[in-house]
Amino acid sequence: MTQTHNILVLPGDGIGPEVMAEAIKVLKALETPQHKFELRQELIGGCSIDATGKSITEEVKQAALNSDAVLFAAVGGPKWDNARRGLDGPEGGLLQLRKTMDIYANLRPCSASSPSASIAKEFSPFRQEIIEGVDFVVVRENCGGAYFGRKVEDATYAMDEWGYSEPEIQRVTRLAAEVALRHDPPWPVISLDKANVLASSRLWRRVVEKTITTEYPQVKLVHQLADSASLIMATNPRSLNGVILADNTFGDMLSDQAGSIVGTLGVLPSASLNGLPGDKKLQTRPYGLYEPTHGSAPTIAGQDIANPVAMILCVALMFRYSLNMEAEARRVEDAVRKVLDSGLRTPDLGGKYYRLSSTTEIPLPFDHYPLSCLHIHMSLQTQQCLQQREAMPPGIPPAGSCAMRLEGLEKMSDKQKKELMEAISTDIRAFILCLHEHIKAGNIDAEQTESFDQVVKLIQGTDVEHRKMLTRRVWRLRKERHLVRKEYREYFRTTEILALAHKSKVQKLDKTVKELLAQVVALQEERELLHLSKEKKDEKGKENENEKRDEDPEDHSSLAEQHISSDQKQDLST
Repeated sequence: MTQTHNILVLPGDGIGPEVMAEAIKVLKALETPQHKFELRQELIGGCSIDATGKSITEEVKQAALNSDAVLFAAVGGPKWDNARRGLDGPEGGLLQLRKTMDIYANLRPCSASSPSASIAKEFSPFRQEIIEGVDFVVVRENCGGAYFGRKVEDATYAMDEWGYSEPEIQRVTRLAAEVALRHDPPWPVISLDKANVLASSRLWRRVVEKTITTEYPQVKLVHQLADSASLIMATNPRSLNGVILADNTFGDMLSDQAGSIVGTLGVLPSASLNGLPGDKKLQTRPYGLYEPTHGSAPTIAGQDIANPVAMILCVALMFRYSLNMEAEARRVEDAVRKVLDSGLRTPDLGGKYYRLSSTTEIPLPFDHYPLSCLHIHMSLQTQQCLQQREAMPPGIPPAGSCAMRLEGLEKMSDKQKKELMEAISTDIRAFILCLHEHIKAGNIDAEQTESFDQVVKLIQGTDVEHRKMLTRRVWRLRKERHLVRKEYREYFRTTEILALAHKSKVQKLDKTVKELLAQVVALQEERELLHLSKEKKDEKGKENENEKRDEDPEDHSSLAEQHISSDQKQDLST
């Protein structure tokens, strides 16, 4: 019986379309006759604002309510930062969608082995012996508390109302208990609060205690103060293994802190739910929205370097919590783990990707599958082939069937040729992986693979000749490098000698300039002294003259009379 799952796909902005495209490839790789996926893609966030003037339309909200699950990538970017705010901005579309779906609980898993133990080993700031064996899920109440309470704010006072009602606490507690029961054996529920100081936390503790003990007696309940839980997560996180239940504020803090165990938030998925399928206490249809913890990263959008791991793991969470497909969820997680452990990673995780072109064996940049999702697809396909051998069509395909795909190659466009070569190379790689698995399982022996071995030897022989050619080229380049280094050393020595010669000249000139400056200063001082001595002489002469005038006033008057009388005499004679 075929079961069709309706999935609403919301790529959003920035790197959202890139990572979503890779997640859809993984989703399609797991499609079987028993499980089909009907995908509907819509706009949300900034791209929706550009197209419709709204961050989300009523049509998209209704599509979410009619779907079995929603895959959401990311929204936002500098283009809309100043133009739109709040519910009118790109992020407002996600907030409206959460309210429409009434998804009141956010789940964020954290494990030292997910997505890969090698990632935690390389990027986590914790010592390996501390984080080894860590495995818990943070269940955060998503629609209440201080983030959604009444707010007061002025120039000198601000207040956020941190309130919860009993129904709000009950429903998130039930969901946490259901998640705990999905684990074998059942996980404990570790409830975080600050009942020693906050009234809302005291209500939280009472309601959680009552709900667990009366409705889920098989689940162990542990109460833990939120601040001490943060300390435990930093010193002994294994003791928190289970389901960590927290309100909006404490859950926000602890879930981000949990990301440090893995070492990066860029590879972690999350789920927002209003219940789980099969929960008899759930009175409405279960809704689930799955999104990565990273943002839209507009600075790297369109460069084919975005990390799709978190988005792909969102597919695994969707299988687990909305579609009740636990086996498929584990297969996706195992495939991602194998790829990351093999060293195939995006640049943010220190990865370098290569592929083999269709015309040469020289490694080239992994441009078409930069996200290394091809390897995840092949891992899933390999598992699919081994698990569904009985469903494979009977008979053996005719020889040359792969070459028949090259018919009409001269009429194809460049894009079609590239896609065809990539499809054939993908088939070849998947065939090699499947053959390897069959050999390991003992389904085929060396005699039966002799013809294939001859092809491999032929390729290896061609590869040997190519390597010899590359070796000769490398030898020539090394020789050229040796000559260039020799010339550089000679040039450096000549430059150094010239620098020393100029340095001595400059030092002599500096010394001469300093001597001249000293002479100038001495001359200025001598000039000032001469000027002062001249002023003193002039002042002394004036003083002597004044003294003489003061001593002989009569002589001056008689001289005046003599002059006057002589003048008068001259006048008379005239």
